[in-house]
Amino acid sequence: SEWYQLYRKNYDEGELYHYETFLDQYPNSKLPTTYRNKQQTILQSAELPEVLKRARVLANYRAGRLQHTIKPFLFASLLPDAQGTRMMANLLMWDSQLQMEAGNVELALADLHGILGVAHVLNDDSFVICEFIRMAMVGIVCKQTERLLAQPLKVSSKQLLELQQALEKELLRSDTSQTRMLRQERATYDHDLQVLGAGKQNY
Repeated sequence: SEWYQLYRKNYDEGELYHYETFLDQYPNSKLPTTYRNKQQTILQSAELPEVLKRARVLANYRAGRLQHTIKPFLFASLLPDAQGTRMMANLLMWDSQLQMEAGNVELALADLHGILGVAHVLNDDSFVICEFIRMAMVGIVCKQTERLLAQPLKVSSKQLLELQQALEKELLRSDTSQTRMLRQERATYDHDLQVLGAGKQNY
């Protein structure tokens, strides 16, 4: 698709990391012009409004699931769809920043709730890396909430309460998911060591 090609062509993790680190330190600042231009280039696809609209709707779902292709040696399983959730969270984050800059609080908040919706897809995933990705998405929402509050924008008490309640649910989920994550990691090691020991797979 057009938007995916734009993303792949313009996404520079190192470059964007420097800008995002700056914004984390100075949440009340304006978006740097170069950073804003990069975002707008990636988001300029005619397909993006519909993609973002569908992503925001995920906030209405409590859970989801990715269909992984599981290999006999579990650690060799590739997780392209899990990486795709990171891409979607990035698109929503950039759009939320641009919406804040434009004073569109409602859309910016919809983007943040949408990121949490994307994270819900990974709630019960059996791979540890998916839990790390989910936790990173929650971190994105926390950082963008700080930025939202630092901007000269009018945010209602109702909007803040809804976002606070959504984040509180993620905090409670993280407390239980970390125990599950460690158990899953141990089970994966046990399984793959048995596969190696039986000579069924070469590492």
